Amino acid sequence: MIISKTGIIVFVIFLLGSLYLGLSGLCKLYLEEQIDKLDTRKELLQKDSLNRSVDGRPPFKNQYDYQYYMAINGYENIFPLVKTIPSFFGLILTAMCFGMIGSMISILLRIVGDQYTKPGEVKYISEPILGLFTGLCVLGISYVLPTILVSKSDTLRPITLMFLALFFGIYSKNFFEKLASLLPKFFKS
Repeated sequence: MIISKTGIIVFVIFLLGSLYLGLSGLCKLYLEEQIDKLDTRKELLQKDSLNRSVDGRPPFKNQYDYQYYMAINGYENIFPLVKTIPSFFGLILTAMCFGMIGSMISILLRIVGDQYTKPGEVKYISEPILGLFTGLCVLGISYVLPTILVSKSDTLRPITLMFLALFFGIYSKNFFEKLASLLPKFFKS
């Protein structure tokens, strides 16, 4: 099968964009977990005085400020969205982008398996968008099934969410077909 150049360009842009944004959301969630752990020792670390300068910045006065800066600095340099997006948006971004990546894996699997006979059969835009919405559905379902996905309190485990969105993104077409067949059973009049 011959693959269109435009399709490849769209595919690569979607893949790189969703990978970057998905990792940004995932890093936001991971960084918040790290900061929460650091905050549990905040009073103790603030008492530990320090006079250390990093990256040409003014010296840090205590261990807490130093460790906080070291925790967030690497993430903010690579993913500037980490400092601007709220937590829940990080969840949404992670779920949607990894759902999209999953649907793109599905397209690749079908291309490699020679399941497409004509270049026009490959849906470079609609299938990734369907995967994006699949990730959003997975996020919604993950709030319905808290016993599986919830860590200590009421926060979702970002890694679990990422892999579920990726998996269901791969089977996004089947996911929505199954969901459509189940909905009439729930809404009988």
